[in-house]
Amino acid sequence: MIGFRFPLAVLALLCMPAPSVAGPAMSLTFLVIRVPIDGCVHRAARVYELEGYTVSPGGDNNLWGDKGPHGAAIICTPSPGGLTQVSIVVASNPPESPDSAQRESQRLSHRMEELSRDRNWERRR
Repeated sequence: MIGFRFPLAVLALLCMPAPSVAGPAMSLTFLVIRVPIDGCVHRAARVYELEGYTVSPGGDNNLWGDKGPHGAAIICTPSPGGLTQVSIVVASNPPESPDSAQRESQRLSHRMEELSRDRNWERRR
């Protein structure tokens, strides 16, 4: 009787629905801009402002932002040749759609690129 119960228990476990482990939708975008690190952090703060995020300092060379279901981090890392690598991470919980985090990450990335090309962005602030 013991020999029959074990395979039956394994079969019962295999037939059970898997628990949902779906978390927030996440997206990561990289870009390289020609600004110093402190300029990158100032631009990141402005990007959050323009997109309606509340801003929180994240530590050295990064900022956190929050807007509705989206949480974002913009991280500025020095690169060779006077360039700065910008990493933008967005998590959407609950996701509005399967690509909501990706769309939001691209929106922040495009805004960051615009500000990095605009030499007079601080004057119009």
